[in-house]
Amino acid sequence: MYGRPRPFRKNYLLVGEPIPMDEYFGKKLTEQEYAAIDQMVFDRMKALYDLVPEKARKKYAAYLERRKKKAARLAAKAGKKEAP
Repeated sequence: MYGRPRPFRKNYLLVGEPIPMDEYFGKKLTEQEYAAIDQMVFDRMKALYDLVPEKARKKYAAYLERRKKKAARLAAKAGKKEAP
């Protein structure tokens, strides 16, 4: 999903091909196998992200940055209230 999710408005959702994991079921995995799976999933998600228009990426990045700053302000404010 990209863009700010808004109810009752047009939202965008990119869905990729399923990632087959059948070969790993019921098997004790090594660290190398976990790393390979992690990289495979990351590469698939990156490929989908590359399909998102640049304008939408910048707009959503700005939205996330505002949320991050707001959360930091609220956390700082809550910390001041708890201090004696």
